[in-house]
Formats: sequence, structure tokens, C-alpha cells
Amino acid sequence: MTYDAHDDHPSPDSARRALRWSLQALARAGSGQKPLFPEQAVSPGELASSFEQAAAIAREDVVDEVTERQRAALDAISRRFEMLTRDEVEFGVELWTEAAVATSEPWNEVRRLASDALDAFGWSAPDGPAEEPDPD
Repeated sequence: MTYDAHDDHPSPDSARRALRWSLQALARAGSGQKPLFPEQAVSPGELASSFEQAAAIAREDVVDEVTERQRAALDAISRRFEMLTRDEVEFGVELWTEAAVATSEPWNEVRRLASDALDAFGWSAPDGPAEEPDPD
């Protein structure tokens, strides 16, 4: 889920929906649900990019509504993605494959951190595919 390039300032509700969708997708990444919901399949790079975009907007546009615990949870995921990017230079692009998302320890940590962030926001990780946020 990405924002429309013409929508420089999404509403707080839209920003929250996008962040929730992104966290739910990260928490489920590599879960083996792809064959069940192929239309919901998102590449590892898209997962990271969607999260970073949604988290940045949430931090900037709804700052008053983001608690310190929530901000710390988002920052932990951002730091993990920074580490994956650094590791890519050292270990190659295999960290950004679907197989790595499903089986690697760094992506297991991303899933755990996303679950922690969902908890911090009082959101749950759904059992089914993530629902796309409603556009404004």
C-alpha cells in the first residue's frame, strides 16, 4: 500500500489505516498464506517501503496521537530494516527474497517487531489477508 503521489497530506484516518495495513502485512510476511491469497502478495522490498512511508507519515502528521511506546515500536522496525539494508551489502540481496522472508532470522525479528507494534497501537494481526486501507 502506497499513497497517491498527488496526496501530499493524507488524513490522519488514512495514515492510521495505511500504517495498520503495513504492520499487519509485516507481521504475516512469510507466513505461507501467499498461495491462499495470491492477490495479496507483496514483495519484501514493497513491505519495507510501504512500512517506512506509512510510519513517516504517522510520525509527522499524527504526532500528537503517537505515544512514546508506539514511536519506539515503529523506530525498532525502521532500525531492523536499516540493518537488513546494511546486511544486503555484506551478504547480498538474498535477504530480500521471499524465501528469506519466510525462513531467515532477521525477518522473524521483523515479524516479531511488527506484532509488538500492532500491540502498542492496540491493533490485532488478522488471521486472513490484510485488507487494503480505504482511500480517502
